[in-house]
This record gives sequence, C-alpha cells and structure tokens, in this order.
Amino acid sequence: AGNIYFIYSYVSGIQFSKIRKVNSGGTISSIYNDSSYCGPSGLALDSLDNIYFGCVSGDHVRKMTPSFVTTIFAGSGFGNGSLANNIRLNADGMAFNTAGDLYMGFYAGSSYGRTALIKVDNTTSIVSVIGGGNEGNSGDGGAVANATFGHIMGLTFDSDGNLYLVDNFSRRVRKVNTSGTITAFAGNGNFGS
Repeated sequence: AGNIYFIYSYVSGIQFSKIRKVNSGGTISSIYNDSSYCGPSGLALDSLDNIYFGCVSGDHVRKMTPSFVTTIFAGSGFGNGSLANNIRLNADGMAFNTAGDLYMGFYAGSSYGRTALIKVDNTTSIVSVIGGGNEGNSGDGGAVANATFGHIMGLTFDSDGNLYLVDNFSRRVRKVNTSGTITAFAGNGNFGS
C-alpha cells in the first residue's frame, strides 16, 4: 500500500522500457525489465496487488504477481464475447472497478481506424465492447455503447464508480457514469496553451 508504479522508457519508445516502483519510503526500484521488447503501456493494479500492463509489440496484456511472476493475461485475437486469452489487445489505459472487472482502452492504430472501450469480466473472463468500434469523437450525452473514441490513453474510477477516460486524439477527458451515460468532463477538443 502506498506504492507508486510507472513505466520508464529511456531509449526510443518500446526499447529498454522498465516498470518501476516507488515505495512509501521513497525508494525507487525496477520491478520489470523489458528484455523481450514488449513495450509496456498502461498499468493497472488489482485488489491482490497484481500488476497488469499492455504489451504494445505483442498485442496482449501481461499480469505480474507480487512475487514478480509474469504471465500473459489476455491476447492473441480479437472478438467481442470471446475469452480474454483469445483476443488481440493493444491496451494503452487500464483500470479495475470495485467488482474486479478490468476496463481497457483498445486501439488498433490509425491505419485500421478501430478504437474501443472494453471490459474483461472478473468472473467469466469474457470480453465485452462497452463502447466505440470505429475511431471518432461522438456520443456525449448518450449511452457509452453508441460513443466513438479517438485513442483512450488512461482510465480511472472514482469512489462512486464513475469511469473517467483520457481520449487523447479528441483532446478531452470523458466520464461514463454508473448508468452508462458518457459526457465530456474536461477539455474542449482543442490544444491548450
């Protein structure tokens, strides 16, 4: 408890990346050295202190236990309604809700024009597309299922269960309330000064 985790890349993006930890006493240590050129992206911690992170070059999500055992949690294909280990993932933002479900921003790149908010159910490991599909910037004021996204880079939940996501290409923070309605929370779509 009280630890901070972050990704540190010190040479051109995915090469030589590390996951680092700052403990409550301020000591910094490397807990994952990316010798496999995974290109870690997006971090989430579950209630058991397992760390989940996207692997950009491998299109999957890895799980690292508190004893530093790393396995593939999800990845290898793509499909709404599939098991998590049968889908292809390029997850840049991740967060757990209080039920232990993992929410991720999926981005297939501008050449494919596919971006979505997805959920991996804690009980069944079934993946559901919560919103998005095609790249865009629409749907505020309506159901998240009908929304489009630019590139979801970060996710977090508040204590009331509302989800906040950084929609990088749209240059906004968007909020999905517990009823599933999405709204603009911060930003107007323009670059700041």
